[in-house]
Amino acid sequence: MAQDINAEFQRLQQLATSLRKDFSSFNLRPVAEDASLISELLAKWEDELEAISRNSTDIAASFKNVVQEISKTNVGINGVKKSFNSLTDIARQLSYQQQGSTKLTLEQIQKLKTKAEQERTNLSIQKEVLETQKAQLIASNRSGNLSVIQAQKNRREIELINGALRDSQSIIDAESENYKDLLIQLDAAEDKQKRVNEALGLGGNAIRGMETALNKMGLGGLSKALGLDEVQKRMQSIAEEIEESGEDTSKFSNKFKVLKGGISEVGSQLTKSLKDPLVVIGFLVTQLKDAFLSLDTMIGNTAKNMGVSYNTAAKLNSSFVLMAGNSGNVFVTTKGINESFNQINQALGTNGVLSEEILVAQTELVKQAFYSVEAATMLSKLSLATGKPTKEIAANFLGSAKALNLVNNTAINEKQLLEDVSKLSKDTLATFANQPGKLAEAAYEARKLGLDLEKLKGTQDSLLNIESSIAAEFEAEVLTGKQLNLERARFFALTNDYAGLAKELGRQDITRASFAKMNVLQQESVAKAMGMSADTMGGMLMDQEAMSKLSGIEGDNAKEKFDNLVKQVGMEEAKKRLGDETLANQMESASTQDKFNASIEKLKELFVTLIDPLMPILALFGDIATLVGYIITPFTALTSILNGVADGLGTVIGFLVAAGVAALVLNSSLTFGVGTAIALAAAGAGIVYLKNQAQPQPVQDGIAPANKGPFTVTDKYGATAITSVGDGLAVSPNIRTQSAPQQSSPIIDYEKLGTHLAQAVSKVNVQSNLDGVAVSSRLQTPMGIATRKI
Repeated sequence: MAQDINAEFQRLQQLATSLRKDFSSFNLRPVAEDASLISELLAKWEDELEAISRNSTDIAASFKNVVQEISKTNVGINGVKKSFNSLTDIARQLSYQQQGSTKLTLEQIQKLKTKAEQERTNLSIQKEVLETQKAQLIASNRSGNLSVIQAQKNRREIELINGALRDSQSIIDAESENYKDLLIQLDAAEDKQKRVNEALGLGGNAIRGMETALNKMGLGGLSKALGLDEVQKRMQSIAEEIEESGEDTSKFSNKFKVLKGGISEVGSQLTKSLKDPLVVIGFLVTQLKDAFLSLDTMIGNTAKNMGVSYNTAAKLNSSFVLMAGNSGNVFVTTKGINESFNQINQALGTNGVLSEEILVAQTELVKQAFYSVEAATMLSKLSLATGKPTKEIAANFLGSAKALNLVNNTAINEKQLLEDVSKLSKDTLATFANQPGKLAEAAYEARKLGLDLEKLKGTQDSLLNIESSIAAEFEAEVLTGKQLNLERARFFALTNDYAGLAKELGRQDITRASFAKMNVLQQESVAKAMGMSADTMGGMLMDQEAMSKLSGIEGDNAKEKFDNLVKQVGMEEAKKRLGDETLANQMESASTQDKFNASIEKLKELFVTLIDPLMPILALFGDIATLVGYIITPFTALTSILNGVADGLGTVIGFLVAAGVAALVLNSSLTFGVGTAIALAAAGAGIVYLKNQAQPQPVQDGIAPANKGPFTVTDKYGATAITSVGDGLAVSPNIRTQSAPQQSSPIIDYEKLGTHLAQAVSKVNVQSNLDGVAVSSRLQTPMGIATRKI
């Protein structure tokens, strides 16, 4: 009995939370005296919650009415309208959820809940805007400068603003029953969905993740064939049944019940799909088409990147298909091999054939161990240069770096050291090509110092400027009073001993604490003496101190194990085994999701394997393209003829051409392209005949009578002329045309013309004044006109 009362009391607390009631404010003394009152109160609150949960449609209508009232005013209160519209939409979505027409996820419900809270804040902001607008309207009416009509209009707007303010304030104060009910419903929906998700467990998440992954990888057809949508619906339905029955959704038995239902549905859907030949054929056709297009794209890209023919690239890609199949690794696919081939050749600027070992190793490092393309390509280049396998070089490097970590009790990321090396200049890389262990030591010591190899290379260049380096060292000693000794550092820089250089720089006894006590000039002088900027040196010292406080994740046991291994097999063999183990661990770093995705990609390789032997068909389409180009050429010869054809006939020809194209497409679809080649060949032969018929015909010398016209004549520049009806045409190299008499231009006697003009001008009466005094009454002869004989 006591347990039942306690359970009911806990349920009361849950209902109080859902109904947003202050449970602590209730007087529970009567309940303690009479246990039956708990059941009455429980039933009352259950009914209240159920009633609220049923009226989402009413809440939406209420909010919509507020919007309609606000919309009657032309005052700028769009923010208030927007908030109430948003609340209306939230209530409507909940209503659809309750009616079963939609299924909201937990994330969607939580977003709606957050949005409802945000709109309350927005209304609080808009309230201030409304009050300001209201005050302005009141002041305008009191001014007495408005017409009666405008004053009445302002009063109506003030009334509408008052209504909007009341509605907004009720939301702000959380006194609106509609708003409170909305929040209660959101809480209830959230709690319910949490319990449903709890019942779905990992099985439900796995099905959702599987469907998403298949769709992303272009295998939506497989997802459909497995009926994953229906599986999710079935599992959701079972989980909801468990939740609605009031059972504990966290119990393993209930979660197993959901998972069992999902597995059963998968089997049912798969059986259904396999019995439907259209589903199977549709899936196979889709995958074959995708594989065909994927291969075509890969081959085309390889041909373009390498500057070779499509057929050559297709043969090369066939070898990639075999490599991927022989690897037995789900992370090694034809696409990955193709990418590796292009990556290495582009880095080298070549188009050479690469071995299977190099291509597979590059693909595994990038796709399975998640190395950067640059780091993997660097290892492949070292393999090509030295003749050693890529993985052996990688393992040697990793083993040396790992051993240094264990010996020095540091935790520097060995994989990151490889990334550092990939950024090295070619001359430095060539120096260490045959010594991956030395390369690892150099990268390790640089990181231990607080730099990467590229920055250490910059320090080397600065130290090798001997004169300025010695002067900088002396200046730093004078400014700081600290004795520096960089002679051996300059020696190591000269001999490309990066590990020695890093160690020697670290021996200068400059720590982050001592560096921090220096003034700016001292910091800059010390940094310059060591071949770097003050900023670089500050970062280096910070990283040094941070790394000194870290230890390896393997702990002391790993160091002890390594020390014992060294005693047994020696340092070099111990490093080799350590490197092999480290590389193997990196190859196993893929997550379950990564492995699932890789497995699906590998399954798609089945269709690539089937399609690859058929790729020569593409060459046929290439030949067809060439034929089409040949076919189009004769049409230019027909252009002049068609230009002279009436518009109506041209339209008919256009329809005939369109019908021919349609027939060609139909032929292609029915014969899988083979009929197209035959049809185009036949068309080509016919057009060649037309071309020969349409060639300009040579004519003999003579006269063509007018009744044969009109005639079309084309000159050697392509210009065309058509004679008039009734005109004849004469053709002969000896035709002489009778020229019309030429009219000669008139000869002008300019001397005589000038004399007459001078005489005419001299008779003109002219009064010339100079400063108001008359100086002449006629135009002077020299000013009359200048004449010359031409």
